[in-house]
Order: sequence, then structure tokens, then C-alpha cells
Amino acid sequence: MVIFFVLAGASLESSALSTIGLIGMVYILCRLMGKYYGSMLGSILGNADTTTKKWIALALFPQAGVAIGMALVASTHFPEYRQILLPVIISSTVVFEIIGPIFTRLALKRANKA
Repeated sequence: MVIFFVLAGASLESSALSTIGLIGMVYILCRLMGKYYGSMLGSILGNADTTTKKWIALALFPQAGVAIGMALVASTHFPEYRQILLPVIISSTVVFEIIGPIFTRLALKRANKA
């Protein structure tokens, strides 16, 4: 796993980070909305209790390996989008890996599941 993340980070060009502002924000917002509405639908279909329905989305915020792996595969198949794709995914992964565990802990405590 360490080698995987080192290689993903090594492929990130720091000069490309300044160009992802709007795209990065749209990606983060859409991901958060997808997690929220998907978790609501799943908890309704799964007949989860009200507390779980309320807090499950926060527990789903962290991301890491799958997103980076998909970005690496996509950048190999679509090299013309590599300069946008990798910085967006890797920087958003950093954001979600920083805030994700905090929100997961908060959600578990508030849902009385911890």
C-alpha cells in the first residue's frame, strides 16, 4: 500500500494543482452530494433506524486507494486528461483523508454506534 501511494504522489505535478480550483471544488461537492443522497437511499431501502439515516453520510467521507487507483488507470487510458485528472483526485483524496476520519468519528458518536 505504501508503494502504491508513493507512486501516486510521485506522479502528481505540483504545478497542476493551481489549475484545478473550480474542477476540484465541483468534484468535491458532487462527491459529497453523492455520498449523502446515496446513503439516504440505502438507509431507507435497508430500513435503518432514524439515527443511522441521519449520520451515515458523514461516516462515508474518507476515500483513498480506490479513487487513486481509478485515477491512475483512467490517466493511462486517457493521457490527454492526465494533467487535470490526477491533481483533482489526489488533492481531493488528501482533503477527504484529513476530514474523513473526523467526520466518521463524529457520526459514530452521534449515532451511538461507537
